[in-house]
Amino acid sequence: MIFDIRISIASYSFVFTATCFFWYTMRSLDSAYLGFWMSSKIWRFSYSEDSLKSIIDSGRLHFPEMNPHISGKHNSVDKVISDMSVGCFIILANFKSFDNTGIIRAAGIVTSISSDGISVSWKKVVPSLSLHPHKIGADQWARESVFLINAPRAKEFKLDALKKKLFS
Repeated sequence: MIFDIRISIASYSFVFTATCFFWYTMRSLDSAYLGFWMSSKIWRFSYSEDSLKSIIDSGRLHFPEMNPHISGKHNSVDKVISDMSVGCFIILANFKSFDNTGIIRAAGIVTSISSDGISVSWKKVVPSLSLHPHKIGADQWARESVFLINAPRAKEFKLDALKKKLFS
């Protein structure tokens, strides 16, 4: 009986120690590392090629046609607006499926959200920037007109550097 108690106490001690170590490690990680699990708040919006200038000049966010029957999380305007916040970074990028390339032609930062719409400070990206998503990402680019780019891919695409270049 004593032997069983010692094993049991040792097991609980190990679990407690491991839990404390995990909690301490997670608490001490910087926000950049934790960003791996969190959303980047960098949005990709497709757009009509002939309306790029009017979108930039308007200072507003224009929603592309959205299909509510696709499986994406942001398949309606209401769902996008509910996840959108001031300070979000938006890229206007269309997808060329023949070579799996997303082409960024403009980018913006959300400056306000109201019942009248979403205001954005737009800048044209000159020269345009090409992004090359992996196969799964390419499927999403082709299927969804609006989506959040996950933090690891945003880092790989160097979108924070683009944001700093345009808005700093």
